[in-house]
Amino acid sequence: MTTETEVLPYKHADFTCSNCELIQELSFEEVGQLTQGGHLTCPKCHSQLQLQEAERDKLLAQIDGAGGIGKIMAIGGMVLFATTVVLSIIYGAVASVVCIGISIAFFALMNARRTSIPFLQLVLNPAATNEPLPSSASSISG
Repeated sequence: MTTETEVLPYKHADFTCSNCELIQELSFEEVGQLTQGGHLTCPKCHSQLQLQEAERDKLLAQIDGAGGIGKIMAIGGMVLFATTVVLSIIYGAVASVVCIGISIAFFALMNARRTSIPFLQLVLNPAATNEPLPSSASSISG
């Protein structure tokens, strides 16, 4: 169980500041900000950084893949549990042993799939700022 002050790191990627080359591990909250197009401040050089679209697409694909594995594990676990209960009632202990063996194999396969999620090395680039032009530069003298 986590407390309100505990920060959970996102363990499947490292993020490198393009200005000072600081490699950092971000929290789930910070990764969420980046995937939504937000920006972060580098703790070393204090630059405003964001992910370029291609890097953000890689990160979103990784997160979607990991979420899909979690859903398969949850639904598969419920189906296997229900099947084990029903077959155990109908056929007895032999059926439950077979179902438990199948369940162990299923979760071993899903765990192997979960650990095969690729580790990403992503580069954070300076955030595009929309600073207004100075008034003297925007006026055209005739």
